[in-house]
Amino acid sequence: MRVVWKVEANGVFAQIPRHAIEKIKQHYFFYMWMEEECIVRWMCAFDTTDEDIHAFAKVVAEAVRE
Repeated sequence: MRVVWKVEANGVFAQIPRHAIEKIKQHYFFYMWMEEECIVRWMCAFDTTDEDIHAFAKVVAEAVRE
């Protein structure tokens, strides 16, 4: 996985392995931004907590590793 553009706000655009997409979507909703390149858009809200971020990162790490 890699962040494809500099993060300047509450959105992250990341390129992830195709096999990880559905695994992550089982837990979180997000949009495919550039499907042919497996670039996704992840957003957070003003009330996103550190715990929310850690939980999300754990799911992503497990999904891309498999």
